[in-house]
Amino acid sequence: MVRLKAIISLALCLAGLMNNTAQDQAIETVIQTGHYASIRAVAFSQDGELAATGSADKTIKLWEVNTGREIRSYLGSAGTVHQLAFGPDGKQLASIDAEYKVKLWEVETSKEIQTIELPDDDILSVIFSPDGKFLVTGTEKNHAIIWDLETGNEIRRIHPDTADIPMQKSFGYPAAQTVDISKDGQFLLTGSNDRTAFIFDFTSGKQLKKFKGDRTSCTSCMISASFNPDASQVVIGKMDSVLIWGVESEEVILRMEGRRGSWDNAYFSYDGKYVASTIYGETHIWNAQNGKQVIQLSGHFSDIRCIRFSPVSSLMITGSDDRTAKLWRVPGGKESLTFRGYLNNIDEAILSDNYMYWVAFINEIKVSPDGKSVAIGNTGNNAKLMDFETGKVIRTFRGHAAMVISIDFSPDGKYLATGGADGTAKIWDTETGEMVRSFPEKT
Repeated sequence: MVRLKAIISLALCLAGLMNNTAQDQAIETVIQTGHYASIRAVAFSQDGELAATGSADKTIKLWEVNTGREIRSYLGSAGTVHQLAFGPDGKQLASIDAEYKVKLWEVETSKEIQTIELPDDDILSVIFSPDGKFLVTGTEKNHAIIWDLETGNEIRRIHPDTADIPMQKSFGYPAAQTVDISKDGQFLLTGSNDRTAFIFDFTSGKQLKKFKGDRTSCTSCMISASFNPDASQVVIGKMDSVLIWGVESEEVILRMEGRRGSWDNAYFSYDGKYVASTIYGETHIWNAQNGKQVIQLSGHFSDIRCIRFSPVSSLMITGSDDRTAKLWRVPGGKESLTFRGYLNNIDEAILSDNYMYWVAFINEIKVSPDGKSVAIGNTGNNAKLMDFETGKVIRTFRGHAAMVISIDFSPDGKYLATGGADGTAKIWDTETGEMVRSFPEKT
């Protein structure tokens, strides 16, 4: 609690200082709350200065790479955010959530500016073209679609030649689970759920290359595929191994063996010297020249769900079920920085306790108008009023049937309003702790 008090005091002092010296400037105050659920998507801006994380808590967070500072949150996602991609100029961010449609956000303001969806199909993956004019989506039924960003109109549907690929009839075209574009914008690479990767001419949509996976008993196992920097090679994560293929020869150059299972998130480093992939929550990194494993990353408390290499440096970002994202130096595997919330820190021991894991998280915090107390919204279905000086709990407000996700004081500090994930809002008397009113009211 001493640490909590220190952080809040520092934030308020800095806010006051800035207010005195620049009263005419708009100040954006951000409390570094981090995520309170598993991180399922990560992305770097093209200049490597920003990172974005998407979570099962329905939020996207923007972070400063050099400091680990949380810059802002993007609210409005429907369920888990499982894909993220920055535009080449860093001004737009694309996301895919549980509704399987693309939301476009303005990075600087966190405003949702556009939605791309298909009435009869699910969007699974997304990437911007290098010139920023187009967006490419990988879909469940139509494989890949190119969109004009300025108009939001569909430009072209890209279908592979599936004549000699064994698929169940219900699949139709293979689903494009991953999409990548060469740096010069000439080629589109897709990784599909039929154990096959394809390269297409970006302009014409013509299929140029096909990388067919080994036959297995799994007829719907996805693979992950991405280009190396000059698009002369592709790395493919598949069942039981990670492969580097030569684009011209369409032959396997290197096979990285490992644990049996499905290898996901296969990527080259920015300089093409290393490849990384994940399996069963582990991240492995290999030398792309000889196929030897360099390191297996260790540092998260729980499974790693997503990874990305920085486009300009030796950094890699990983997102985990432990609610944090970490930066690593490759190839050494040294942990450089952790993106996390400081107002909802939890002990390592709590992570192993299913009950305390959720009860411990703080969703929101507000300081009372007189500065003498702090109200905290908790995932344990309650809110607490705490003495600012001592950190002691003054009273607990119980009544929500699900986590408290928002709180606010009345201007005079006599009342506290809470909003819960149970769909209700409640007003409390801060002096007595009694509930004054609940919305919607029972009839």
